[in-house]
Amino acid sequence: MSKIALWFFLGTVTGASLIYFYTHQTPVEVLPTPPKAITSMDQLPPKPPKNLEEKPLSPAPPPAPLPPPSQSAEMLPPPPSPQEAPVVIEKLEKPPLPPAKKIVLLCQHPASEIQIPEDLQKNSRSADILSPMWFDIKDDGQIAPRKEGIISPATPVHQEFCKQNNILLMPIFRNFSPKKLLSHPEVFPESAHNIVAMVQQEKYDGIMLDIEEVSEEYREPMNQLASEIRNALSERHYKFAIAVPCHGRAWDYKFLSENADYLLIMFYDYVGTFNKKYVGATAPYKWTERGRDIYTDLNAILATGASPQKLLFGVPTYGNTFTLNAEGHWTNIETRYLRNLVDTKAQYQAERLWNDEMKAPYFEYQKNQTHYQVWYEDAESFDFKFQTADKNNLAGIGCWAIGSPSSDSGPDFWPAVEKYKAAPRQP
Repeated sequence: MSKIALWFFLGTVTGASLIYFYTHQTPVEVLPTPPKAITSMDQLPPKPPKNLEEKPLSPAPPPAPLPPPSQSAEMLPPPPSPQEAPVVIEKLEKPPLPPAKKIVLLCQHPASEIQIPEDLQKNSRSADILSPMWFDIKDDGQIAPRKEGIISPATPVHQEFCKQNNILLMPIFRNFSPKKLLSHPEVFPESAHNIVAMVQQEKYDGIMLDIEEVSEEYREPMNQLASEIRNALSERHYKFAIAVPCHGRAWDYKFLSENADYLLIMFYDYVGTFNKKYVGATAPYKWTERGRDIYTDLNAILATGASPQKLLFGVPTYGNTFTLNAEGHWTNIETRYLRNLVDTKAQYQAERLWNDEMKAPYFEYQKNQTHYQVWYEDAESFDFKFQTADKNNLAGIGCWAIGSPSSDSGPDFWPAVEKYKAAPRQP
């Protein structure tokens, strides 16, 4: 037998035997082999071959040009490039800002018998600015200390007190006969320089300017003087306040409010020796017969465009005693501070009366067959004035004055101030 025949015979027998063996055994379930964990990129299976031949993509046709906008269409700016795309930041609702602090400015009488009045020591928490009347501005622009009472440079006590109680010390620089000063604007720069030098030397926080008896013809020089002083102070971050009357064409309230931190509007002295016709409150809210009052003057000032946030509502801590004749006209008038007037009321057991138009109290008494009528301020009149300041969104209040000789601001002023500061601003 040839080798080929022999291999064929053996293969046939072996194959038949295997077929018989497998067809006569009990079947056994064959479990699939679990895949091996892939531990590297090299073990990933190769990508299947693509059945289709890849063809390069043809470029997209350019977009059709947009038609030009009509002449009436609004021209929009081109969109920003991807590099210049603005970052969109989510807008968060901000809480409303708290109302501005109510400012209380206190003028100190030049003839104070003590440096820090006792009522201020007891109520320092209610004060923000202290302005003692310490300096005169001379006609040539020079600065001179006043010659009465406790004067500068007796300031270490004031500086320490103000520092301890977080009060700004801003003394008053005044001129009550300013015709010559305002007639020579060439001295204004030197005057401003001298004021700043004094502020730096004495370490004040700023000043209050008090120029009174200004006639209409000096309106512009008054603005120029205020601006000169303001610029000199603001360069060194000092505060600047101006005391102004509540009426008069000489006063540019809008300009001055723009060139000062505060304007103290002196809403008082509506009666006095200048006119014997009127008997009434020194600070009347309304006074039809008089034709001028706080209501009229405040609205006129606001109508000029003066910023309410710069205005301080000035109130008096004094009143007037009128000596009346048989016809009811006054023959004498005496200005006295509130403590004296309240003591007089108690001494004569006088009844408190109230004028609802003026929003002011008064009382009457007889002495040696002479009739007296006394107009003053109390808790109700102070409250009404402070509420008026609030309703008109003014920056705060001010007063003339504390530290008056042999008297004080009375029993009702400080409680009314504390009540005013504690109350939220009225809408």
